[in-house]
Amino acid sequence: MRTLSDLRRALAALLVLAGGASPALAEFCRAPTPPVNFGVSNRPTPPPPPICYNQFTKENNCSTAETDRYNEEVEQYNNSYRIYLESRKQFIDRYVEELQEYVAKSSEYANCEIRNINDQ
Repeated sequence: MRTLSDLRRALAALLVLAGGASPALAEFCRAPTPPVNFGVSNRPTPPPPPICYNQFTKENNCSTAETDRYNEEVEQYNNSYRIYLESRKQFIDRYVEELQEYVAKSSEYANCEIRNINDQ
């Protein structure tokens, strides 16, 4: 599939060959591609409370072993969540850098198109 930039370049080349435009019009302006936001892995899911614990009445009928097992699951979840947050921060920092680069390239592209218009 041809992009608008490809078509402009082909038109500029045809005009130059036909003698209808100056070679300066043939400057190729490449439109930047915005960064893709794939995001990070899914957020970890907290462990469900044990069946022996009633969330509504806050009544706890759990044995020490069940409570210890649940506390261990919560600790694993907290560790996974910290890792998730760190990877999310790294992704966001990287994505912001890519967006800033895209903005700079967009400005360069716009200036290139302006030069082509002014050269006509």
